[in-house]
Amino acid sequence: ICKANIWRSQIAEAIYNNMYKNKAISIAWCEARKEKYNGIPSQDIFELLKEKGIDISKQKITYISDIDLGILYKVKRIIFLYNPLDESKVDKNCIIESKSVYEYLNWYFWSKVIIYGIKDPYNVWKLELNKIFQILMLLLYLHYQYYY
Repeated sequence: ICKANIWRSQIAEAIYNNMYKNKAISIAWCEARKEKYNGIPSQDIFELLKEKGIDISKQKITYISDIDLGILYKVKRIIFLYNPLDESKVDKNCIIESKSVYEYLNWYFWSKVIIYGIKDPYNVWKLELNKIFQILMLLLYLHYQYYY
């Protein structure tokens, strides 16, 4: 789960599903950029992952409002790609049951939530996207080794 499901979570979903052949899904916890991207991840992500041999042509942006929250009870882990420095300006507009998404997940799913503080790569250079790809790849590898 990340803010807009355009960058970080799309990369994480692609890496995880490519490495482990499991069905990870990525979800946006805020719909601030919904109209701008029209349900499609950033073109930069398609290009970056294509260079790495990962095809995400079928991946779409999923918003937390589009899913049955009951599915969260069935998953093993909820990985929250989140920059805590952005909390105050983001959470005010992204509410579930009168709680910020961050508070909601920690309230109901505290034993499943893992937070990785990954900077939002919105409008960054390709070199920065490569760094984020490498960090996510390492984190997801270590996460899988530890939890599964």
